[in-house]
Amino acid sequence: MSRRYFLIYILMAVLVSCVEKKTRLQAAPENIIRFDRFTEQYPAVDSGQIRLMQPAADLLLGVINSQRDEPVDFEAYRSSPAVRTFKPDVDLYLPQLDSVCQVLGNVREGLSEILPDVKTRALYGVITPFRQSVITSDSVTLVGLNHYLGADYGGYDGFEDYVRRLKIVDRIPFDVTEATIAADYPYVSTESGVVLDRMLYEGALIYVMTRVIPDADARKVLAYTPEQWEWALENEADAWASLASRQLLYSTDRMVSAKLNNPSSATSILHKDAPGMLGRFIGYRIVESYMRNNQSTEISTLLTPEFYNSRASLVNSGYSPVRR
Repeated sequence: MSRRYFLIYILMAVLVSCVEKKTRLQAAPENIIRFDRFTEQYPAVDSGQIRLMQPAADLLLGVINSQRDEPVDFEAYRSSPAVRTFKPDVDLYLPQLDSVCQVLGNVREGLSEILPDVKTRALYGVITPFRQSVITSDSVTLVGLNHYLGADYGGYDGFEDYVRRLKIVDRIPFDVTEATIAADYPYVSTESGVVLDRMLYEGALIYVMTRVIPDADARKVLAYTPEQWEWALENEADAWASLASRQLLYSTDRMVSAKLNNPSSATSILHKDAPGMLGRFIGYRIVESYMRNNQSTEISTLLTPEFYNSRASLVNSGYSPVRR
């Protein structure tokens, strides 16, 4: 190839890259409907606002009442301790969510391109009394804004460090994206389901999130510190060897799966210094290896039982970490 044509090739590649980036950046922002403000303004709102907020109210009160003996109505929710406690601070710390809405708009576009079964849901910002920050139904997603007031927020002082790191507004796109994918592509267990199946599913979730959330990588999805990420990479081969030699990969014990994949201060089942969710980290690394070695695979395939419940997926991934 002559120098002239080489330069033209490089220029065209750059232009295509810029067009793709520009298109993604111009995605329409997702609208987060502020139900949290509606609760305060309710006595003075018109019927149109009430109709707009009704789906959020139905879902929120439905979940609350599913856990109570005495039913709670909207007025009782408005005056509940959670609303009284967090409403002023949500107003103070989260007056606008423009940057979050833009990221979620980009996520919406990305998901629609690679996951055909993802549903469109109305997104509402609420104040929730639950530990769960995001709640989804077929048509509605509730985001508990009181869960994102900042890692140093006084109301989170009783939480461990690994939890407080997740209590920042920048985590909203991560949590909404994961909840959306998991709702429409839920984990399907089998009677013979093993720990490896769940690790592959969790790894697939992370892989998809890195593809649709702007500037996201696996470290950010897992909310690892740079030190935790480096530990995971440095000790990946030993952790994998431990999973295999102790026959944990093919364990049917759900507690083992939880200890490996659920958020925690450490994955102590493998090593006292291992960061939490090391099983998810390894699951991601397997999926990443699989996609590198099977480039024609549709990304949506990763979230099907045929992929994560198959022993062949590990074999075909070519995953074999070596000590650094």
